[in-house]
Amino acid sequence: MRNQRRFIFSLLFIAFLQLFFIQAILAAVDSSCVTCHTNEPLMKTLHKPPSMPEGESGEG
Repeated sequence: MRNQRRFIFSLLFIAFLQLFFIQAILAAVDSSCVTCHTNEPLMKTLHKPPSMPEGESGEG
């Protein structure tokens, strides 16, 4: 009887862990930060480099 309770508890514990981690994985997939920051063309449109005055080569 005691081994059966331990087995059932172990199964329930494993099922709980799987449900907990699948929720975390699914929540991370829809993150707008990851979607935006991995889109290189979009990132380039967000930052405009300052214009350099003529005659300066940009080297120190």
